[in-house]
Amino acid sequence: MSTPLIIIAGPSGAGKTTIAENLLKSKNIKLKRFTTCTSRPKRTNEKDGRDYHFLTKKQFEQAINKGEFFEWAISFKTYYGNKLADITKAQKAKIPSLLVIGDIKGVKKFQKSFPNSLIVYIKTDRKELLERLKERKLNKEQTKLRLSKINNDIKVEKLADLIIINKNGHLDQSITQAEKGLSKLIKAKS
Repeated sequence: MSTPLIIIAGPSGAGKTTIAENLLKSKNIKLKRFTTCTSRPKRTNEKDGRDYHFLTKKQFEQAINKGEFFEWAISFKTYYGNKLADITKAQKAKIPSLLVIGDIKGVKKFQKSFPNSLIVYIKTDRKELLERLKERKLNKEQTKLRLSKINNDIKVEKLADLIIINKNGHLDQSITQAEKGLSKLIKAKS
């Protein structure tokens, strides 16, 4: 059996990336980073090949046309996707790979094509989501767009193997809950 892929999903602002980063650093569970491709500009603290594979819009579209992507989506006017070659490599590794997906279609496609994938849904209440989105200093249009996706993102919760409630001020508890839950699920899949 292939190594399970760990998929972190949830609405924008729920803490998917923060929890994923902490799980990758954890000494309590051994996971490997799966690097997704994007066409968005690199942020100052990000590194190509670590945080994302940063591609231009043209490079991304060429890779789509060549059939290199297992799945891809446009989210907030930016391409995001995962290459089939990278997924195949991750499944052959001894350590489960962790990836963050912000699109329900991508989550469903992974779950259907790779039934041993584990879906972790990160959630928080709507008020906290709004506060977190404000902290990102997005313009009104960007905030409105992200909020409009929340109802669609919530549908992923029904597909989840593990649900983590990430409340403000309780990140350590959320990480511990994710570590323990994933450890049990990975053992059950092995």
